[in-house]
Amino acid sequence: MLVAGASRHAKEVLDILHRQNQLDDLRFFDDININGPKFFYERFPIIHNVNDVQEIFKADNRFILGLGSTSARAIVAKKLQHAGGSLHSVIAETARIGHFQVMLGAGVNVMEFVLISSSVVIGEGSLINAFAAIHHDVKVGSYCEISPRATLLGGSSVGDFSSVGSGAVILPNIKVGANVVIGAGSVITRDIPDNAVVVGVPGKVIRENSPRGF
Repeated sequence: MLVAGASRHAKEVLDILHRQNQLDDLRFFDDININGPKFFYERFPIIHNVNDVQEIFKADNRFILGLGSTSARAIVAKKLQHAGGSLHSVIAETARIGHFQVMLGAGVNVMEFVLISSSVVIGEGSLINAFAAIHHDVKVGSYCEISPRATLLGGSSVGDFSSVGSGAVILPNIKVGANVVIGAGSVITRDIPDNAVVVGVPGKVIRENSPRGF
């Protein structure tokens, strides 16, 4: 199996795979730092070229996103899917996931001690980071990043490519648009439009993001 990324968030993914005894034939992918190290922790090969990945995918085409950035996750996922890869999710054993009407898209990362209640939808490629809480009837879009200890309360929603900062709270039934950045510790008390950057208690829009080009 291949982990896309070879630093930072990939280290947390590696810890989960280690506890799940999924280290056999594990490789990492990094085509940005092409002159960087050849091995991750001097044990796991780092692949720097997509052409080499295509050969690996002939034997096992699964890959996990080991990147934190929403844009990086989306770009690398598309690149590796084009090379023949299949998005694979990683879910920590300490995560608590509801038993009813939970839909997790391909390639999600559900990290340590996450709470996902029932009637929750999480889109493709999204990262739900450690200790985050996703309560009932919440919808999280594709390629989102829900940071550690963020809380999404019942009936709220977050659009594609949005990130919710560490410790932020989205109140019940609030709708957050696509390509939104919510600052750490913010409390979102009203709907947020697409492409907004929001900070504070209560959260206020301080500027706009450039629209996504993909």
